[in-house]
Amino acid sequence: MTGLSRAQLTRLVQQYRDSDRVVDGRGGTPRRSFQHRYAMDDIRLLADVDAELGQLAGPATRKVMQREYELFGD
Repeated sequence: MTGLSRAQLTRLVQQYRDSDRVVDGRGGTPRRSFQHRYAMDDIRLLADVDAELGQLAGPATRKVMQREYELFGD
């Protein structure tokens, strides 16, 4: 989710514990960043649905949302 490896994340957490701040040495945004597929509102809505359903597997969440749309138009 963060784009960081487990080792990088571990280093940054340790850095925060040691100094109460984090300095990410990668510098700014990547040269070629990926296009965003979903808007922030869509991501928040999906996170709310995921929490409400008890964090089902991705395909199960997709099926529930598909049925919600097809049966109830929502």
